[in-house]
Amino acid sequence: MKRLIKVSVFCTGVLALGGAAQAQTLAEVHQQMKSNFKKSDTDKNGKLTQKEAKDGDMWRVSMGFSRIDAQKRGYVTLPQLKRIATKRYQK
Repeated sequence: MKRLIKVSVFCTGVLALGGAAQAQTLAEVHQQMKSNFKKSDTDKNGKLTQKEAKDGDMWRVSMGFSRIDAQKRGYVTLPQLKRIATKRYQK
């Protein structure tokens, strides 16, 4: 019974934190993305390779790289990422 209560409290906390993350405005999401992109784009060419995304701790971009880079150019751009974030945010 104590274990069930602990698990319930833990899950409630996780759900509450998830809700807080959703409270971010789209502008805040875009600003954070721009900041992360600038840090990850080590050669400063405005293009993010999968390696740069992975090394820059943009793990979601790294994991979904082949889907994001649908044209198979070997890189993604900040406007591409912003479009995807906007679509997801509006759901």
